[in-house]
Amino acid sequence: YGSEELCVEAMNRRAEALGMTGTHFENCTGLKELSLPESLTLIRANAFSGCKNLTELTLPTDINRIGENAFSDCTGLKEITLGPGIERIDANAFAGCTSLERVIFNGTLGDWNIQIEAGNEALYGGQIIFANSVTEPTEPAEPLPPVTIEQEEGDILWLAILGGIVAVGEGIL
Repeated sequence: YGSEELCVEAMNRRAEALGMTGTHFENCTGLKELSLPESLTLIRANAFSGCKNLTELTLPTDINRIGENAFSDCTGLKEITLGPGIERIDANAFAGCTSLERVIFNGTLGDWNIQIEAGNEALYGGQIIFANSVTEPTEPAEPLPPVTIEQEEGDILWLAILGGIVAVGEGIL
């Protein structure tokens, strides 16, 4: 085809001829691993819905939004790693992810400012780990910003905050 751009255009034309609307991998049960380019900033709706054999997911640092049902019914998904750029997780993006055990956030507690819409209860069913905290503070620790964890139904079963945290305020959980 001569260039990557021409190849992608040809693939998109072929996908359209086959009846594929939007380029996604919905119900692709053969998908076990996923490697996404760092330049990606959005996961579109239904992109990987029903990929039952996908077990781990590490999203590029600059992903800022995960679309509706993007990973819904990925029943084999056990671990998700989110970058500090994530701002919004649309409705049901992780609905039906019944095996999810860990959500790793590659940012600090102060970076955690994500709008999470309804239907993503699976994100709260296991551990939530803040992985990029300072492991050993060298200066006297400053107070943490106030944190509110709101949950209408169910409980957070496990919350791990790694390194650098010296106090958790009264009534945080």
